[in-house]
Amino acid sequence: MALRCDRGLIEHLLRRVQDMEESVTYQAIVEKGQIEERQEVLLQFGSGKFGAPEHMVSMAIQGIRDLSRLRQLSDRVHDVSSWTELLAALPR
Repeated sequence: MALRCDRGLIEHLLRRVQDMEESVTYQAIVEKGQIEERQEVLLQFGSGKFGAPEHMVSMAIQGIRDLSRLRQLSDRVHDVSSWTELLAALPR
């Protein structure tokens, strides 16, 4: 059964969604999801290449909240030979 709605209502709802997407709160939630996803991918790819990470390595990666830093680390996975070498680029 098809749901039919008034066009004016649909346009109003779409404007509200666009307003929501521009909000700082919404953008922070999206960025948090991107960070968590990138951390997970980094741990998964690294585990495939270097083996399961030690607890300290997992904690170090989960502590990174900078999306661009996580992207850089993800790009480096193919160029290094260990978790230690991967994380050596992080500031102490």
